[in-house]
Amino acid sequence: MSEAPRISVVIPTYNRVELLSRALESLEGQSLAHEEFEVIVVDDGSPDATGELCEDRAGRLPLRYFRQANSTSAVAKNTGIFVSEAPIVFFFDDDDVASETLLEEHLKAHERFPEENVAILSYTTWDPDLEVTPVMDYLTNVGQFLFAYVSLVKEQSLDFSYFWTGRISCKRRFLTHYGVFSRKMRRVEDVELGYRLAQHGLEIRYWPDAVSYMVRPITYEQFCARQEGDGRSLAGFSRMYPTPVIQEYCQAVDVEARWQEVRPRLEGMTRTVAELENLLGSSPRAEDRPLLEALWELYRRSFVAFKLKGVSEALAAVG
Repeated sequence: MSEAPRISVVIPTYNRVELLSRALESLEGQSLAHEEFEVIVVDDGSPDATGELCEDRAGRLPLRYFRQANSTSAVAKNTGIFVSEAPIVFFFDDDDVASETLLEEHLKAHERFPEENVAILSYTTWDPDLEVTPVMDYLTNVGQFLFAYVSLVKEQSLDFSYFWTGRISCKRRFLTHYGVFSRKMRRVEDVELGYRLAQHGLEIRYWPDAVSYMVRPITYEQFCARQEGDGRSLAGFSRMYPTPVIQEYCQAVDVEARWQEVRPRLEGMTRTVAELENLLGSSPRAEDRPLLEALWELYRRSFVAFKLKGVSEALAAVG
């Protein structure tokens, strides 16, 4: 009888077979021996060829495939937790690829911090083959709306707001004992779970030596829609926990007044962003710095505005 794996990689997915193929290919080349990890793909009712892909890759990876009726990413991740066999569960996104030592480094970090309540946050950046546009650079390196790594240092202790699935690993026993993902949350379900786990002593440690790369580019329009969707979920989050820290995190404090203040200017902001992006192109020059900084400020204001829109409208819908 073979020994149980040391780490379970849980990948929730929906209708992204081409991206998932790249994610799985990157896991085939891990420095960690295949018998030391397992890959669990939980298909949230994809209409594409996800099942066929996983059947093919199962011969090259220690992979198990589970299909469920279309529900949410939260439900898919819970399925992955409960079918996993390793003491460490690593949540990995289907639009990321792993560096060769990603899993080995997560295990090293857990050996450094063996306490049951400690989770490990790894580092994600843009794939080197992607053209990093001004908005993508802003999201990670300037405004840090997508990933906020710039000011972090190795082994730093972080709060619940850094519980980012896709790049976090946890002790399975801690999850199953104290809480899994809420079925009520369609987005930001990771931070909501982080907050609940924090009530039981969750500690997150940053381990930048574990690296993955996001292979899916993001446009300004896509991120605005994402912010609005996140805002709708944050409204539900704020209703679940009327504590000051959550009200502030969810931007629910005076949200209606703040949204009405910015609302008349939002269309103009998005139009000016489009004009500046067209003017600057994908690779601004050094002499374009003043225009670039003006674009950054518009990014910030419009991203905040779209999130306020989502929070305000969702709260208003329930009265």
